[in-house]
Amino acid sequence: MSPGLNIAALSRRTGVAPDTLRKWEQRYRILRPTRTAGGQRRYSEQDVDRVLWL
Repeated sequence: MSPGLNIAALSRRTGVAPDTLRKWEQRYRILRPTRTAGGQRRYSEQDVDRVLWL
């Protein structure tokens, strides 16, 4: 398994809905998660901090 949080884990830690996180990534480029070979998003602790700040 790749390091980092998946979108569900990020959502639980920050209280922000997965749909909102996806929109922030797509529309505003606020988040730029890495991707696994299968295309799943992986978020870093920096991403967690950024979402909590917002």
